[in-house]
Amino acid sequence: MKLDKYIYALLIISAVHFSSCNPKPISQEISIVLDLTSANFSHILLNDFKKKSIISKNVNNSETVRIQGITEFGFNEVKSFMIDSVSSALLSNDYERKHEIKKYYSNIDSVLLELSKNKRERVGSVIFKIISEELNMLSKSKADRKLLIINTDLMEKSFIDYYDQDIFNEIVNQPKNIQKLLVQKYPLNKLNGIEIQILYKPIDKMDSKRFEIVSDFYKLFLESYGAHVSIG
Repeated sequence: MKLDKYIYALLIISAVHFSSCNPKPISQEISIVLDLTSANFSHILLNDFKKKSIISKNVNNSETVRIQGITEFGFNEVKSFMIDSVSSALLSNDYERKHEIKKYYSNIDSVLLELSKNKRERVGSVIFKIISEELNMLSKSKADRKLLIINTDLMEKSFIDYYDQDIFNEIVNQPKNIQKLLVQKYPLNKLNGIEIQILYKPIDKMDSKRFEIVSDFYKLFLESYGAHVSIG
């Protein structure tokens, strides 16, 4: 009887120690928008995504990802994937969890590669509508972490045309006017707690300078709504 009590106590102590060494699972929601309006655009790959995925940091975490392209249209197909958390590592099956994670990443890889094949020169580029919708969705999310990855040069060509020199000059000299136009067309919620990463690889010096101007415009704009924005 004493031996049974000793073993029982040892199991409880081990479980408490094990749980203290394994942090409570957290959740993350990620939205990814990829620009498909030029064949020259560089897209993120699976390894880039894994660096942002909290599943790579703790296999017991949960994560949801939405992926869609930016085209000349305001409505595009959205691919969504989710992997649930494991509430207790003691109850998890390592083999099943590894298989689940492998399938999750494989699905994301397939979508990223498939979208990359659809890059081509297009007559327009509806960017802010897509960004605003994803941000508004993230603003309502209950996830512990919220991230939007914007993989584009940000050069809108829809109801407003950034390639028009007068509009571009206004972005530089009167950015508030352009911001007002954007949110009048596509309103934004408060973005507190949302991280935004703007990623783009310029093709030449002029493209680099233009991206620097437009990305800084969006950084100040979106941070005024409470988001944390980084450019890379």
